[in-house]
Amino acid sequence: MSFLKRLITQNIGLKLLSLLFAAALWFLVTNLDDPTITVTYSNIQVNIRNTSLITSQGMVYEVLDGTDVIPSVKITAPRSIADTFTRENVVATADMSNLSSLDTLTINVTTNKYANQIESITPSIDTVRLSIEESKTKTLALSAIPLGALEEGYVIGQITTEQNVLRITGPESAIDRVETANVSVDVTGFTTDIDTDAEIDLYDADGERISLPSIRKNIDDVRVTISILKTRRVPIHVVVTGTPGEGYLLNGDMEVVPDTVLLAGKGTSLQNLEELTIADGTFDVTGLTGDLTTSVNIRSMLPIGVSLGDSDFSGQVSVKVGIVRAVARQMDIPATHITVEHVPEGMRAVIQTPDEDDDGIGDGVIHTSIQGLQDKVKALTVADITGVIDLNELTERLGVEKPQAGSYTLPVKWTLPQDIYQSESDKVIVYLEEEE
Repeated sequence: MSFLKRLITQNIGLKLLSLLFAAALWFLVTNLDDPTITVTYSNIQVNIRNTSLITSQGMVYEVLDGTDVIPSVKITAPRSIADTFTRENVVATADMSNLSSLDTLTINVTTNKYANQIESITPSIDTVRLSIEESKTKTLALSAIPLGALEEGYVIGQITTEQNVLRITGPESAIDRVETANVSVDVTGFTTDIDTDAEIDLYDADGERISLPSIRKNIDDVRVTISILKTRRVPIHVVVTGTPGEGYLLNGDMEVVPDTVLLAGKGTSLQNLEELTIADGTFDVTGLTGDLTTSVNIRSMLPIGVSLGDSDFSGQVSVKVGIVRAVARQMDIPATHITVEHVPEGMRAVIQTPDEDDDGIGDGVIHTSIQGLQDKVKALTVADITGVIDLNELTERLGVEKPQAGSYTLPVKWTLPQDIYQSESDKVIVYLEEEE
């Protein structure tokens, strides 16, 4: 026993030193063979579990500030273990059943292998921050907006979308921001119809685009068809009907505003369209003694397949038709200016003019009254007026093939310049006699 005690206690300092040296040597050998290292993995996605606990209550959640992605995770483990890891081995989860009163979820980070051989695992963030509110659904009219400019001489016709209604769902605050839903189509340089798929964008009341992952659409894009039409500018022609009141005439002045219109259509519908005529009876001057001023919308008068080519033009056309009092003038027309037509064979016709002097001899002139626009009447000369007596009217009136010799009172039809009219019908006596 004393020997054993002496063996243990003798040179105890050397023995302790040897023990420390052996431990250090073991530690050195161990770490040189499989040292502990730290590796870092970036952008680790957090898997949020049991989300139905929120959605089943008619609520929706939104992750704030991207806190469902961990910027970096550091793992400390022996090299032999750490070297086998990739990002896919880092598992981050947050459970909705552990939602705090501050609407945060604690992040649990581990690995899907060698978890019990890891010395430490440290994420740069440890909570997911949420915004939780009621879910809301809104229905919006869907429209298409053309962007850019077509080739010169072409305009956009009808724009249609395969679906014209969009349904969006998401947090109430986000849904309330959305005012419109549109698709945009670039039409630059096109001369033919466009048929394409376009992505649907959401906009707020100020026209700013809204892009929030928390808003879900029932469709993300839609088919859009845009008709491209050729244009042509043509004059507007107004047809005036009726006759002004007695003693009044159209003065020939007509104001049409605008006097031309830009029309649009497919090539064939515009090919033979030289003017746009308004002849619907709107401009009826019957019985009027003053100017006719009115307006009409020409949209309903456009030919089939033709539309207005200027989107800023409403189609309203204003028209003023000038009406003035007629000026009368008495004129003496020589009988030699009158031609008797259709004289029966073997007979001759002699025109008897009035005997104003009562000397038994006609004066050789016909007294007539004409009327018209002042400048036209003033410029009129006797040489400008000729007359016709048609004996066919006599034979028809008498119901015979050939009238007998004798005197007949017959009307004279004056051939007058434009805008000059007879004030009243003139009649003269025509003698029919057999030729010798």
